[in-house]
Amino acid sequence: MKILVTVALEAEFAPWRSIRDFRRDTWGRSEVHTTALGGAEVGVVLTGVGSRQAALAASRSIGCELDFCISSGLAGALRPQYQIGQILAARSVTGGTPAERSWDSSPSLISLAAGLGATPVARFHTADRVIHRAEEKRHLGREADAVEMESFEILRRSAECGIPAVAIRAVGDTVTEELPLDMNQIF
Repeated sequence: MKILVTVALEAEFAPWRSIRDFRRDTWGRSEVHTTALGGAEVGVVLTGVGSRQAALAASRSIGCELDFCISSGLAGALRPQYQIGQILAARSVTGGTPAERSWDSSPSLISLAAGLGATPVARFHTADRVIHRAEEKRHLGREADAVEMESFEILRRSAECGIPAVAIRAVGDTVTEELPLDMNQIF
């Protein structure tokens, strides 16, 4: 079995790297960090931040030889019931405006994630920038449970290839939290 896990940043990959031995490899046209896990070959791709970077990484690394794909990393909570560190698994992901097209996660992968402790939620919204103001988070919370910046493109490419995929994210900030810096300027 061949599983691709995508994360935006090295910092999101670092905890895995500290507990497993990874080697560099090439899958498709992309550099991946691979390890054996439970009889599966797992490859981790660092996509970079944002939809544009995720789309490029997905086009290079997601191909028909994969058994499934996991879009992972951090997300901002858009509803008050989600707390920092809580793991959310989205049944679907929207991009652009929340009313635009959505891509569905695999129901069996959502079930598996829930069985391992993740909280299934209706929807993630993939934003084109960091949402750092609480007021804007509350507004987006009318349509989605959490906001992140890459999963839409990862699930889109997976669907195009007929690969089951799931978006799983850890909450990094709550809906009431204002981020202290404008991360968009940093990125």
